Amino acid sequence: MKILVCGSRGRMGQLIKSLANQYGCEVIGEISRGSNFEAELGKNPDVCLDFSSPDGLLELCGVTAKRDVKIVSGTTGLSDDQRRALALSAKNFPILHATNFSIGVFVLNKLVKIATESLPPSFDIEIIERHHSQKKDAPSGTAMTLLRNIQSERQCKEIFGRHGDCKRSAGEVCLHSIRGGDIVGEHEILFAGQGERVELVHRATNREIFARGALYVAQKFAKINKPGLYTLGDVL
Repeated sequence: MKILVCGSRGRMGQLIKSLANQYGCEVIGEISRGSNFEAELGKNPDVCLDFSSPDGLLELCGVTAKRDVKIVSGTTGLSDDQRRALALSAKNFPILHATNFSIGVFVLNKLVKIATESLPPSFDIEIIERHHSQKKDAPSGTAMTLLRNIQSERQCKEIFGRHGDCKRSAGEVCLHSIRGGDIVGEHEILFAGQGERVELVHRATNREIFARGALYVAQKFAKINKPGLYTLGDVL
C-alpha cells in the first residue's frame, strides 16, 4: 500500500515513516510546512496519513477533493468550525478522523460508555489527562472524545479545571490537564460514588503505539470507498 505522510517532520510523522515497512506500506511522498500539496498528491497514494495541524488537515482536504485519495487523520485541536469543514469534505471522499490511534484507548472509550450507562447518576465523573510539557492543546483530543462518549450516555455539563469556590454541582464533568516532562499520554476517568469508586486508566509508555495503530487502521481503511466521516469503530 502506498502512503503519503502529512506532517512528516513531526514526531508522529517520523515514527510512521520508520515503521511503515513493517506494515507493508511504502512511503511515496511527504508533506510538511511549505510543501507543494498538489505535487505530492500527484504521486497517487492509496491513503494519506495526516498528523499535521488543523489548518494543514483542511488544506489537505481541499486538494484531496480533486483526487481519488483517502485520508486517515490523527490531528487534534480542531475548532468547531474546523470540525464542520472536515465533515463537509467527507461528503466527497472517505476520511477517518480519530483523536487517538491506540487500540487500548479504543477499548477504554467502550468501557467508559459502559460505566457511564451502568452506574447511577449519583456517581460523580472526573477526567484527568497527562501529557508532556510541549503538547499544544488542552484538554487533549482524547480527553474530549472521552467526554463526548460520557455525554452520549448522560446529560452533563463540562468544566475545565477547578479553582476558588469549587464545590461540585450536580450533573457536571470536570476535565483536568497536566503538562510535564516527557509523559507520552495518560487518561484517567474517575467515577466516584458514596463509599466506592471506579477508576479506568490508560497509560501510554511508548509513542510507537499511536503510529502502529494508525498504520494498522490505514490498511483496513484503504478498502473503504464510500465517502463519509469515519471513526475507529467503523473499521475495528
